[in-house]
Amino acid sequence: MKTFLHIFSLFMVVLLANNLQAQEQIIIEPGAAGVLNQAIDNVANQGKILVLRRGFPYLLTGEVGNSGFKLHIKAEDGDGPRPIIIFAPASGGAAVDQLFRPRADITLEGLHLTNRDLLGGITERIIRASADSIVIKMDNCLVDDSGQAAFRLDGKDNRVYITNSIFSRIGVPSNPDNGRIVDDRGNQIDTLWIENSLIYNITSRIIRDGGGAITYFRFNQNTVANIAQRGFEVGEVEEMIFTNNIIANGAFLGRQFSLDPEEDDSERVILSAALTRSGNEKWTISHNNFFRDSLVVNATPAQQADGDTIVQTLNFSTDVLAIIDSLGLGATNIEENLVFAAPVPFSFDFISKHHAGDTGNALPWDHSSLTPNPLYSAIGAMVPRYDMSHDYGYSATTVSYRAGTEGQPIGTDIFGFSDISSTKNLFVENNILFFPNPVSDELYIQNLDAEVITFVRVFDLQGKLMQATKVDHQNLILPVNQFNNGIYILTITDQKGNISARKFVKQ
Repeated sequence: MKTFLHIFSLFMVVLLANNLQAQEQIIIEPGAAGVLNQAIDNVANQGKILVLRRGFPYLLTGEVGNSGFKLHIKAEDGDGPRPIIIFAPASGGAAVDQLFRPRADITLEGLHLTNRDLLGGITERIIRASADSIVIKMDNCLVDDSGQAAFRLDGKDNRVYITNSIFSRIGVPSNPDNGRIVDDRGNQIDTLWIENSLIYNITSRIIRDGGGAITYFRFNQNTVANIAQRGFEVGEVEEMIFTNNIIANGAFLGRQFSLDPEEDDSERVILSAALTRSGNEKWTISHNNFFRDSLVVNATPAQQADGDTIVQTLNFSTDVLAIIDSLGLGATNIEENLVFAAPVPFSFDFISKHHAGDTGNALPWDHSSLTPNPLYSAIGAMVPRYDMSHDYGYSATTVSYRAGTEGQPIGTDIFGFSDISSTKNLFVENNILFFPNPVSDELYIQNLDAEVITFVRVFDLQGKLMQATKVDHQNLILPVNQFNNGIYILTITDQKGNISARKFVKQ
């Protein structure tokens, strides 16, 4: 009886924690331009989850901002195209520079976010964070056609979590100095977490470091294809995990050796990072596939029109390579040419125009091999709008399909790897992130609300306490390899006394 009561009380903790943290949801029906702006500005809706209908456009009449309240927008459950959010310029009115300008936490789920406005123009940014210490969460979103960046971080100590999402056509080929996924503008970043996502056709780079350091950077289980100018300029970073990724055609414009210092970019690499001032950096760069398609290499001239020499870009900076070698991880980073299921046609025009000194006339990214969404493409200027991405799945017979840290396929599993284990089980529940699940060795736990975790307890299904760990941090790595295979209950208590409880599977 005592055991039963113990189990019952544990599940009541789960139920109560869910009820306490549940938010009211309100459906925002599609309608005239500005309906979403009005819903967000309505004080009665602030703090509620705004749910958008699938298969419908939502037209913004101005940038979306939130100050003093958390903003959470998601797609309704079910199948169908993601609801698309588009800016609708007024006749003769000024364009916005970004869709969202948060000054408090923001969560976006299951949305299609495009910076190709209703008249066919391109807006600069998707999200411009304009406050310190805010949390930005994006999950299962499709992001495309942004002029300068997807995320610009004007504040310091922000935390950005991007999972299960697709980014394409960030930047335009006629302006390769722009087109970034994350631009820190020289500000300190607390956490930058990008997991299980597809990123392709980016003109400039994934990260632009303006001088701000990153406390924790995780880039895991992603597929990246066709980054033109650079790659990852991480900058100073304390802890970096760069694992299980495919980087195809990174920095494909190559390095330029020139006597003119304004044109020389011979120092460029695909992944660069700087050591911390403390010297206590913890970096893991392993189990990745960096490769460049032979057709891309052959299309790159040995000399530019002005006589400057062009060579292919190296994968790693000196500091990164030194860390990889010191940890004996060199052999885990492979170079295997992959044939993807249905990739985007490569922009050879971009290469030829760039090296001929005619970059300004480079053609736009070509996604015409996809079928446009008929409704989304019929509104406004009637430009093609796509509710899907190209397919970057690949054959199970390749080395990459077993090259992951746990023997799983590397790259994103958005396209349906049948036996992947490390990213299908990335959970964020009650703002507690924990993964992997199932787990064999270590369970990573983090409180996304920045509350300090005080206790972590593990019970078996008979209610027996298996482990109690006192904690004084927002995250921890919990060893579980001492447990027998089976189902366990994890309870997490923060410094305010909030309790979150979830099951996990030890295998």
